[in-house]
Amino acid sequence: MTNEQYFVKKGDIKISISAIGYIEPENYVDVGGEVNGRLLKLLVDQGDFVEKDSLIALIDPSLAEDQVREAKATLDYLKATLSERIHKQKLARTEMLRNKRLYHKGIISEIDYLRIETSSKVADSQLNSINAQIKQAIASLSQAETNLDRTKIYAPISGVVLNILIRAGQIINTNSNTPILMRIANLENMIVRVQISEADINKINTNMIAQFTLLGYPDKIFSGKIFNIIPYPNVNNNVVSYDALFKVDNKDYFLKPNMTAQVVIVVKKAQNVNIIPINAIKRIPNKSKKAIVVLYDKKNDTYTYKQIEVGIQSREYIEVVSGLTCEDIICAKWRTLE
Repeated sequence: MTNEQYFVKKGDIKISISAIGYIEPENYVDVGGEVNGRLLKLLVDQGDFVEKDSLIALIDPSLAEDQVREAKATLDYLKATLSERIHKQKLARTEMLRNKRLYHKGIISEIDYLRIETSSKVADSQLNSINAQIKQAIASLSQAETNLDRTKIYAPISGVVLNILIRAGQIINTNSNTPILMRIANLENMIVRVQISEADINKINTNMIAQFTLLGYPDKIFSGKIFNIIPYPNVNNNVVSYDALFKVDNKDYFLKPNMTAQVVIVVKKAQNVNIIPINAIKRIPNKSKKAIVVLYDKKNDTYTYKQIEVGIQSREYIEVVSGLTCEDIICAKWRTLE
């Protein structure tokens, strides 16, 4: 046997896509201030782990406390005024009913009765007005108390403080863009966002397994299952790609946000099949699954052409679906017979 001969053998063959991805937390929250004021104190630092509902920051409560006091004073004043208005309304209604009887008996004039009736209607209107003001004052007090509560900022989730964007002493202004104080992320479950080229995007689907390594850790292999393929494209310098997402367990916190992942996705594979070198075949035009190889007859020491059916191929090998067995010998590289 010469170096150009190849024994057909059993093996595994797979087609894979290589791409670059970036790691991000599956669940994170940007924590912001909901009331205006000066940030009085930060109770956590970058990298700290915080429990859900734990106190993480304080806004100066002075303004909110003043608003609560003013709202309470307004409500107390209106409630006191309400008692007076109720008393006046009762007197005016009693007077109106008494004079209505006198008017029907002809004892008082119509003008006098209408004057008294108008006074009763004014008293009713004033009572309705004060009730409406009290309702508004109660709402204002409730809002002021809510704002006071919001000067204490609590962690919305358990997780790690990734970054802090504002420091104690700075002013929080809710009228500007959302005032973000910090980002808290649950790092126990991460997502790899991998960019797939437009040439490869239709080769993948959800539930496919993706494997990746990290820069600096080439021997540590991670894996996850694709759960989402974003249909909206990324366009960068006229190059189109699409994001595919898969989840990775990270209970040991080894993976960090924004790490670069070198991703491999096996899109098709065949196991324990007959394989031969890709250079050993010549494709038959217009027949994508048909090819020709040069078969070696060891007994007669001769070479002949043999048509075969092929399947999937990698960079080096191609699957033989039919036409060859493991007992056959072929030329490892296609050649034309004389």
